[in-house]
Amino acid sequence: MSNEEEFGMEDLVEQAMEVTLEYEEEKSSDILKEYYSIIDPKLRKMKWGYKPSKSVDFGKTDQSLLNHIRNGVTFLSQLQRTLTELDRDFSDSKLRKSIALFVVHDIHKLRTVDGAEEEFNVDKRLVTEIVEDSGLEEFCDLNTESYYSAVKASHKSWNAKIARSPEFGNLSPFVRLADSIASSPTPEDAASSRSQKVLEEKFTDLEFRHHQLREEKGVLTNIINRSISQYMKEKERPLLTIYSDGCLYITEKEKEEIEIDEEVFKEILGHFMDDIKEAHDNFSNPIKLSDSITGGRLGSYNASPEYYFYAGLETISKGFVVKGIGAAESDNRATDSMISDIQTASEISGIEIEEGRKVIGYGRIVATFYKEILSEEMGLNDGLEVLGEIFNAEDSASRLQDISDEQDSELTTGGKWNYSLPIAQEFLDSEIDGKEIEDFEPVKLAENLSERLLDKISEQELEEELMGEFQKEIKAYLSDLIVLNATDHTVEQPDVFDEYTGKSRSKVCNICNRSTFGNKGDMETNKSDTGLQSGFSNFKNLGASKPESQILCKPCQVEFGLRNIEGGQSSDYRIFFHLIPDYFYTPESWSLAENIVQEIGNGKLQLERIAEKVIGDEFTESDDYLGNMADDDGWDVLHSTMGEFKNNFGVQILEYQRSNSGSALNDTSVHFLSIFTGLLTAQISGSRAVISEKPVNTDGSNFDEMVKIDCGKSQVLSVTGETVSIQKLDEKYGGLDYSSELEAKLKAFASLIRLGYGVERKDSLFAKYLRVCRNNELPGSKLLKMIVRDQGPGNAGYHLREAEVVDKILGDTMTENKLDHLSELGYRIAIPKSYKAYAVERPFREAVKAVTKTDNDLGKEDYKNLVSGRLRKGLERTDQTFSRSKDDLDTEKGFGERVDEFADFFVDEIFYGLCDGKPGKMKRKSNNFADAYYSGILKRKNNGN
Repeated sequence: MSNEEEFGMEDLVEQAMEVTLEYEEEKSSDILKEYYSIIDPKLRKMKWGYKPSKSVDFGKTDQSLLNHIRNGVTFLSQLQRTLTELDRDFSDSKLRKSIALFVVHDIHKLRTVDGAEEEFNVDKRLVTEIVEDSGLEEFCDLNTESYYSAVKASHKSWNAKIARSPEFGNLSPFVRLADSIASSPTPEDAASSRSQKVLEEKFTDLEFRHHQLREEKGVLTNIINRSISQYMKEKERPLLTIYSDGCLYITEKEKEEIEIDEEVFKEILGHFMDDIKEAHDNFSNPIKLSDSITGGRLGSYNASPEYYFYAGLETISKGFVVKGIGAAESDNRATDSMISDIQTASEISGIEIEEGRKVIGYGRIVATFYKEILSEEMGLNDGLEVLGEIFNAEDSASRLQDISDEQDSELTTGGKWNYSLPIAQEFLDSEIDGKEIEDFEPVKLAENLSERLLDKISEQELEEELMGEFQKEIKAYLSDLIVLNATDHTVEQPDVFDEYTGKSRSKVCNICNRSTFGNKGDMETNKSDTGLQSGFSNFKNLGASKPESQILCKPCQVEFGLRNIEGGQSSDYRIFFHLIPDYFYTPESWSLAENIVQEIGNGKLQLERIAEKVIGDEFTESDDYLGNMADDDGWDVLHSTMGEFKNNFGVQILEYQRSNSGSALNDTSVHFLSIFTGLLTAQISGSRAVISEKPVNTDGSNFDEMVKIDCGKSQVLSVTGETVSIQKLDEKYGGLDYSSELEAKLKAFASLIRLGYGVERKDSLFAKYLRVCRNNELPGSKLLKMIVRDQGPGNAGYHLREAEVVDKILGDTMTENKLDHLSELGYRIAIPKSYKAYAVERPFREAVKAVTKTDNDLGKEDYKNLVSGRLRKGLERTDQTFSRSKDDLDTEKGFGERVDEFADFFVDEIFYGLCDGKPGKMKRKSNNFADAYYSGILKRKNNGN
């Protein structure tokens, strides 16, 4: 993607809001478009994406304040649409004002208060400031009192205040309903009595309904999710919100609640079968589908049973024709074997057949129609008669019906079916509606022949027969998967218990532990068809041998078949980003998330430049990340596994792919870099995420943090942690101006990447840098020293802030703070004349020697005297440093007093505070402490203090 084609967040919003929503068959709300163009960009710049609305430290599932606001706003817009369908009133004016009030309703969470009594005592000046900074003045005409009431009275809790604005009082149920739904992490929770009570304040005759899915595979369950919503729409239950594992609907109470029985299940299954056929162009476009059709060497083509499921018999038959015409038009000359087959068929049938690839290609179409389709319903003679009618070849068909058994053997030797060649020749010599066969466009001819074929067979029955047990497996899966209004429908299921408890587990899916109605051979799937590394398993450790096949259930085979429909090569390293809505989508926000993920998945990644942007104070992940995704110099490492699928919603999946390509990578480095990329991707797409080596997220959304890290060895996880939350920072991170753990870790990982590239631009070395983080209390300072050692002191100044962030977040904050203060005291007594380590660290090293070179067990005051004495003597004699006067430092303390101050702090806080007054421990830690001291002195030297 060239820089001229770059898309920023605003472009993607505009694109998402402008498209006609396939689900709703109408344009997005203009009011919602205004929210995304006026307010949302300002909230992002105010860092609401890193501030918690719900978090694990309060027993909730993580949700950022930005995503909470987006959820409520998009819900209100969707509610207006559904209320209109139900002939209820929710005017544009009410919608606009409700959105504006909802934007400010949670700003009390931007403050830290001592007690619950003060939670809603928000200063009116803060409310006014937020209204101005967020663009609400431009968006909506509301007075300050209404906004103030929304802040103080939107929550029905004991410590909330009473509203003073009549306008807010009128709109309060809409604001509180949006808050209730936006705070519901599951469709079941959204349909609970809590939300129902708020809905009934305005609409006593309406109620919520929902469906849930018991697992989330990816593309397959997304299509199922959408199919159920289509069924519910037909039953006049309009869609409100889309979860990764279900949907929320609204309907009139008088309508009977839908429970899954055999009839309902059959209707949903029918929707699903139709939707999956329309889900991708490869399933509805015969030209694209022909690329997935195999065979040809034995004179005919074939399609695997799942393709009859994906595309249907009609489209597959067209694909056979297109494939055959392509072979007929090949420039390659016919092989000797082909010529021999033509001559034999000509001699037996008595029909002159042109020698060449043309008749071979059309012959494959004829043979495929018989071997793949007609032979399932009829014998040879009846099949020849039907082929004669389809291909204008009654004469050839009649002659072939009268051949001897010996001649039949000659035409079918080696698995071929050369009955097709005379029929193909007669077809080529004929016309359709006065037009020669070769003058037809391939697709037009395919449509004509397919129509003729389908007129001769029972399409639905034959389609089911061609699918074999496949449809039965999928039907069982849907039955096991779908819960509608707390009801489900039971059909026969594969018996997995006996298989799982058996010693070999030979018929248990490597991914999800389902079994099959068939045998083990039905489950064996070539690894090339899945894109998985050989031997992948979610439930068992494999030995040294790596089998070429995976054991997968039919639903998992479908999932991987869908993901790999467009092909693609497997990389050496693959990490999957399973992006889960935080907490839900509406049709518009799904369209936006889909656009963002597709843009990221189609781009290139310049990791160092993105890391540099993340560290900056003005970083806006949407613009800076997207801008650098479009960089021509980057690595093409992110790919959307959702491809060009339509008719689906739920989760998004991206793959982080890396190949060695001459530079030796390793698991540790790839995992760390992918985790950083995954965190950013989750943020920009408004998602929670699971970052994993598993292509299918078997745990679904069953975790509470913003990001769950399910990949990486202990060396990686010891630095990143197994989860990243939106919760506020612990006290140990005191002094950092970050809104949450999520923001802090993003800054720390970006800083580590910048420091690593500062040492050497080689990705494989991040395994080494992570060891530095694990083995050092102050890893940022250690890496900064490595930069100085390898690159010279000239580059160190560019990385001081990064070293400090890594020390505080990935190291020990208390140690960093103490050594930073020590360096401040040291800079007042010894300013280095160069950046060389021995000059910069001179006071610290002298102090260490003072406490470690004595054999006596001394008290604190004695150690202080030793340090002070050694420093005075050493600093007065060296020409490596100099000291400023009292006037320059604006202090009354002379040089000696400042040395004593340094000695006192060193002994109290470093020697005793960090090393327990033990010389041996001080000596062991001194090098890493010296690195931090070095960083602190350089920071002051660069700032000119």
